[in-house]
Amino acid sequence: MVGTWTAACSSFIGVCVLLLDEVDSLCSRRGLGGLTPHQVRMLAQLLTLLDRADKVKGLVVIATTNRPNALDPALRRPGRLEIEVTRTVEAEDLDMLFFLSFFGEVCCAM
Repeated sequence: MVGTWTAACSSFIGVCVLLLDEVDSLCSRRGLGGLTPHQVRMLAQLLTLLDRADKVKGLVVIATTNRPNALDPALRRPGRLEIEVTRTVEAEDLDMLFFLSFFGEVCCAM
């Protein structure tokens, strides 16, 4: 993971957006039990990389989750993921997501 991170950061000129989708699956809260040693090491490695992310020019890190309470508090410390945006899903949005999940491929294929 460190090698990929370093290579991507050193070879790119411009803006790079790193999207960590469903970050709660990577960064679950420690201390509640249930985390394997592998998951604890992965979380520690990701936190270390995020500590150095502000030194990479043009890197924007975005993390998404639908379970913010499950995130490890260390992820929200200054220098890591500092800005938090909450988005609620309205009923119309849910209807559209439901429609697209079943008919999106058919609509796009037309």
